[in-house]
Amino acid sequence: MSREIDKEIAEKVMGECWHEFIVTDEHYPDPVTMNCKKCKKPDYDYDLELKMWSPINGNLHYSTNIQDAWLVVEKLKEKIYKERIQFITELECGIIKDYDIDEIDGGHDVIFHLTPMAICKAALNVR
Repeated sequence: MSREIDKEIAEKVMGECWHEFIVTDEHYPDPVTMNCKKCKKPDYDYDLELKMWSPINGNLHYSTNIQDAWLVVEKLKEKIYKERIQFITELECGIIKDYDIDEIDGGHDVIFHLTPMAICKAALNVR
């Protein structure tokens, strides 16, 4: 379920391609390099300075990794005021529901229960 949410976040909130890689033979000397079916970007690229292949264009783990989830928060900070307030409200309501809290105590409970999944669920409800 979390990867489906990651895909929704990438496409609907972040405005990015959710990469679906297919194997190609066109990237000599590495025949296992894959290109995304949608945007055609490769999953690996050769770094001439380091003289090695390095991963690029990987799908992020927004719903399970706080560093990736914080990119969603940063993206929502760019939205208009109404959408930012809606995100905070959705976040608070989600935490109240998920943790069976009677009420939010001045925002402190939000911080204590903040998870990548909570950020993602709230972000997907912002319209």
